[in-house]
Amino acid sequence: MSGDIRSDTENIGVEQEVATEEELPTNRCRKNTARIILALTVLGFIIYIIVDSQGDNNVKRLIEDFLQWVEDNPAAGVFALIGVYFIATVLFVPGSLLTLGAGFVFGNRLGLGLGVLLASVAVFFGAAFGAIGAFLLGRYLLRDSIHKLSQKYPVFQAIDSALGNHGFRIVTLLRLSPIVPFNATNYILGATAVPLREYILSCIGMLPGTVLYVFIGSSAGSIVESASNSSGNK
Repeated sequence: MSGDIRSDTENIGVEQEVATEEELPTNRCRKNTARIILALTVLGFIIYIIVDSQGDNNVKRLIEDFLQWVEDNPAAGVFALIGVYFIATVLFVPGSLLTLGAGFVFGNRLGLGLGVLLASVAVFFGAAFGAIGAFLLGRYLLRDSIHKLSQKYPVFQAIDSALGNHGFRIVTLLRLSPIVPFNATNYILGATAVPLREYILSCIGMLPGTVLYVFIGSSAGSIVESASNSSGNK
């Protein structure tokens, strides 16, 4: 009797293993299909933004209209700017226009001090959330391919290992450099072995550049306001 039970248990175990092995290719196929669809969707948006910047500039006009709305609604504009900056970062929309524009509209509406503070907070959190979102997308879409390259080529393995062991230091230095392309770097780093926690902490490296660009935009807003007051007094 006990032998029959043991035999039935073993048969059930074998059947479960066979079923699991049969499900693996299906699950892998579904995962790859989802990755391809997501990658093509993101790539489509990026191509549109690049083509649009060379022609109709619809995205630029949308940003200008949005910044005008932010100036008219500064309280809600802070939170809206965070959301829009997140989307812009993921979709490769150049952030310089939003950063300088945020400094300009907040500085023009609230003055240099408070304008720089609010614009810097909104831009920093929007850029940080967007960078993390792009990082996670890059990890989901590209990590397996980079891992295979690192196993095949020692150079990739060395770079991947360095980023995995010293991720915070390296990424922070990249954030401090003004010549490193921000949007592309987020996706590229997502494909490496940089730990998510260290990547998130390294976002602090974006703060000096954010404050600088916002201050430039706010200073321009103050200059425009001063010029308008001078002409009005005349």
